[in-house]
Amino acid sequence: MIQCCGKGEERRKESETRSAQGVLGRGQVTSENIGDRLARASKGLPESLDIFTRRGNKIENTVRINCESKNRELMQKNELEKIKKEIPSQLEKEIVQASAFDSTYNCVGYVFSSGRVWIHPDQVYKVLSDDEYITVDYNDVKPGDLAIYEDSRTFSVQHIGLVVIAEKDDYFLKIRILSKWGNLGLFIHPPQVFTSLHGDKIHYRRICREI
Repeated sequence: MIQCCGKGEERRKESETRSAQGVLGRGQVTSENIGDRLARASKGLPESLDIFTRRGNKIENTVRINCESKNRELMQKNELEKIKKEIPSQLEKEIVQASAFDSTYNCVGYVFSSGRVWIHPDQVYKVLSDDEYITVDYNDVKPGDLAIYEDSRTFSVQHIGLVVIAEKDDYFLKIRILSKWGNLGLFIHPPQVFTSLHGDKIHYRRICREI
């Protein structure tokens, strides 16, 4: 993990607070309620899965249940509307919903566990290091690269997605990201959508050798 400089502990706490309050519900692994735990236990599911990096380090995660109800569906729809109101209208028009709402995984869980679990953003740099991802220049971005949204003050990951479109002409590079929005679904969107909401810095990574 990248260490904060200066008032590191204060910034770390601020970042954790922002993550807990974020409209995308980033990595709310510790925010389960008793109902979630009981639902998981009733289905005989473990609290987490054994998921490891290439170097054999465990990726901390939480198994969550997708509890469907009219109440939850309404809350999810309201959450989506709240997000869209914070996004500039010209960008909002380019957002495409790619899956139904699903509470069983988050953005990191989608990228690093094929959508099986919730993984907290503080695990991202562990995976990037152990799995040998390299930094990619914006002009060299290709489909399959990772887009990582980072808070430049705290050096903490706020959101992550997968590049699915990178089309270049003589004057312009069109990039589109596929990412999971908290308790909501998968969405295809321009990378700039979240720079005002979650992290003011985007950098791109690519795995540098074959699995």
